[in-house]
Parts: sequence; C-alpha cells; structure tokens
Amino acid sequence: MRVIVCTSKSPFIWGGNESLVESLRRELILRGVQVDVVNLPFVWYRKSEILPGYLAWRLLNLIMMV
Repeated sequence: MRVIVCTSKSPFIWGGNESLVESLRRELILRGVQVDVVNLPFVWYRKSEILPGYLAWRLLNLIMMV
C-alpha cells in the first residue's frame, strides 16, 4: 500500500504538527506501507495569508504512479 500524508508547514518552526506527522510516517513504515509526506507552506502570523494557504491544496494534483 502507498500513502501520501498531506500537511502544512510553518517556515522555521518544529512543533506538535511536525512531530505528529513524523510519528505517523514512522508507524506506517513499520507496518510495511510506502509513505511520502507532502508539505505546503502555511503562514499563520499574517491573517491575509491564511486562506490562500489553505486554498493552495486545491491547486495540487497528487497522482500516485503504480
């Protein structure tokens, strides 16, 4: 099985979200799953950038090749 973990990433910050994604990735790999992590930037400190950050996911075309 192949899985893509999609997440947001705040520049220059490592915290709970990153820890959770890394833990999920490791656990899936231990169970024999092929895992890729896709990070899109998320700027939370400028309110004008929050919505465009979320909408960027709609522009991403994720196709897993067999």
